[in-house]
Amino acid sequence: MAKLPFVVEPRLKPVLERIGTEESGIIEIERRGYLTGAEKTFVQQIQQQDGGTMQLVAVSRRVSKDKKISLEKSYGIIVSILTGEATGKLAAEIESDYAEDIQRAVNSIAASRTKEDLVHAACLLIHRVDSSIDMSEVVSLHPDLISELSAFYKEEEAKSIERLIRDQGDEPGDSQEVNVEEIEKKQETQEVQ
Repeated sequence: MAKLPFVVEPRLKPVLERIGTEESGIIEIERRGYLTGAEKTFVQQIQQQDGGTMQLVAVSRRVSKDKKISLEKSYGIIVSILTGEATGKLAAEIESDYAEDIQRAVNSIAASRTKEDLVHAACLLIHRVDSSIDMSEVVSLHPDLISELSAFYKEEEAKSIERLIRDQGDEPGDSQEVNVEEIEKKQETQEVQ
């Protein structure tokens, strides 16, 4: 944490948490209850390179142009095809005529979801464990450890503080009620200052 002239120190201090199993290996990582700007930027830069969504939009544009329907309607039909809720003659035509394009987009989206777990794991390992870790080391980790790190990232992204409170022995009701909104406002105020 930066050496700032706090008028009020943050109430919750980071704690070390163990992640993993005997099969995957166990590591210790700092739980803060939030993601830093650097961590968010790391993940956002990689997500911007995601091609699955862009492929789905490209297919929707082609369908829109070929079938002379709005882009929104085209996209809606394609999404309904993907979810298995498509009905009607137009949806059946689109599913038949653009099956390969739709399948490529679906495969790309599925790959990007797997990639997302790897990116979350890499982000936390690089920013909170060892800055010299590279992606080749992350992809060789046990899948369970990658999944747990991704879940940990999502908790931090959601600013979940329940474990911080529990780990610091300051359970709600022990001394005072915890108001998450007040804590977030304090953090936002401190970030602005």
